[in-house]
Amino acid sequence: MDKNGKVIIPAKYIYVKYPGFSEGLAFVSEKKFPNGDFDYYCIDTLGRKVFDIGRYCSPRESFAEGYAVIRNWKQGKYWFIDKKGKQVFNKEFERASKFTNGFARVEDGNSDNSHPYFINKNGEVAKHLPTNCSIFINGISFCGTQLIDTLGNVLIDSIHAWTGASDEILKVKRDDKWGFIDRKGNIIIDFQYEEDRNRFMDKALNLNTDSLDALPKATYRNVGFFREGLASIQKDSLFGFINLKNEVVIEPIFREVRWFSEGLAGATLDGIKWGFINKKGEFVIEPQYYLVDAFEHGVCGVKLTNMPRFVNDYYLNAIIDKNNKIIYRGEMHSYGGFRGELIKYYEAGDFRGRTHYVNKKGELVLPKE
Repeated sequence: MDKNGKVIIPAKYIYVKYPGFSEGLAFVSEKKFPNGDFDYYCIDTLGRKVFDIGRYCSPRESFAEGYAVIRNWKQGKYWFIDKKGKQVFNKEFERASKFTNGFARVEDGNSDNSHPYFINKNGEVAKHLPTNCSIFINGISFCGTQLIDTLGNVLIDSIHAWTGASDEILKVKRDDKWGFIDRKGNIIIDFQYEEDRNRFMDKALNLNTDSLDALPKATYRNVGFFREGLASIQKDSLFGFINLKNEVVIEPIFREVRWFSEGLAGATLDGIKWGFINKKGEFVIEPQYYLVDAFEHGVCGVKLTNMPRFVNDYYLNAIIDKNNKIIYRGEMHSYGGFRGELIKYYEAGDFRGRTHYVNKKGELVLPKE
């Protein structure tokens, strides 16, 4: 369907490979083989068949940078195809990942003697890059104790973990302490934080009066990602924010916080009711909700009631705008936020029931009820 809810391709498929369309193509199936495997083929955005994948084959990865990874489950081999469905590089691999930043991570040999390495988009071995590295994410790969760029330059050495980039800043770990570097490897904030703030995010988002004690009570600090120039920190059991100079700009007075998005961050003083603060730490929407998401396109999902949540179900039941006006009410299970220009959720937990789509005006686009 399009953003107005008009059906472009009829609902006739029993399975669509995640994430659906990528680079104008999607892998779908209308039937299964006798052994239970899906019979995949590729369609364009009008629903027209572009090519078949073939028996015993399934898409391992969707299209990325012009190529898709196909796996033959009977032979246990992987290869790459172009957008016409033709195999490229004239080579098969034991494992393969999609292309990111111009390179794909592949492996030869069996699982007991496999050596991951990178190939370029001509299928040639990228000899300037080391082996045994992670796939590139935003132009950066983790290799043993180093972060490298796509040229093979070492950005920083002697690190033990990293957690990606936001605001062009990377969070890295050395000797059990976390710090921040820029994309050139310059240290922005030295290694001093003892924990990764995000390990507590999922649990803390659903705090109630019985679970407040689950937060650390010792005087230890941890740090989140930088979003919009600020990152959350924790001191004792309270949270605040620092800037890129490692200055505390919002004092740690909150029981829990979300990240900043569109100038606002969810925050709670008592661990029960949530509101939204600005970058001065002032509540612009007073605490009144029992769970909040993050603002996107000027709107945000919230939970109006203190009803128990189901396990593995991110449940919200209203959408508000920045004036705290409720623009939509509904039982939103497995709330997924915006997918393109529409908010996606399910009518039952565990991704069950019909899929619903709501636009940023709070109008239900699908299903038509």
